[in-house]
Amino acid sequence: MKRFFLVLFFAFILLDVLPQNSLDCYRIFLADKQNSSYSVNEPERFLSQRAIDKRIRFNIPVTIEDLPVSETYIQQILTTDTNVRLLTKSKWNNSIVIYCPDESVINSISLFPYVNEVVAIASYNDLFPDKKEEDVFSKEDVDLLYYDYGMSYPQIAIHRGNLLHDLNFKGEGMLIAVLDAGWTNFNHLDNLASLWDNGQIIGVRDLQPDVDNVFTGNSHGTAVTSIMGATIQGQLVGSAPLADYLMN
Repeated sequence: MKRFFLVLFFAFILLDVLPQNSLDCYRIFLADKQNSSYSVNEPERFLSQRAIDKRIRFNIPVTIEDLPVSETYIQQILTTDTNVRLLTKSKWNNSIVIYCPDESVINSISLFPYVNEVVAIASYNDLFPDKKEEDVFSKEDVDLLYYDYGMSYPQIAIHRGNLLHDLNFKGEGMLIAVLDAGWTNFNHLDNLASLWDNGQIIGVRDLQPDVDNVFTGNSHGTAVTSIMGATIQGQLVGSAPLADYLMN
């Protein structure tokens, strides 16, 4: 027991001594979507035609959760202080993420009648990880009619993805949105060039404030998208090599 308290004592000392970035990014959960200029009766104003068609196909109704976050609430929050900045927003859990370096301002925002909860989630400086080196792959000719999985066979076979490929299900006509930390060098790797050449990269968007380049900062998105979209004969064939991709 004495040893336990001794370890706990030193743990608290370390927490005090180690430098820590203060949390200045907050997720604000809103109570409702009142004062919205949108209506569930006009989904074409806030949903793409592709999304509407998919809802019709699977009999999924458009509900209030699909409405964008109230711009009235957003503007009221942003005008509380000149240092407050909107980082991102989510219509499905009705929340926004803001940067706010002044804790007293956050305390004021938390008292707004339409604010359900305010949660500190990150330090602004931590949103920009150091750039990491990207793995280098060899270029191979791509033959979309036959797949030589190479060493990636166990990866695709564990979920029977190879059987879907044999049945001609390769992701064609599907749009996959990939949300990740970054796609370092994704736009320069020869072995992924076919995705660009075939027009399968529909768009990219950097959600980080003050950054307009998803191709730096982190390589995890490159790895994830590669195991879905790559067709490197004899090395790596992804699960959906003919799908279209959006990177956020």
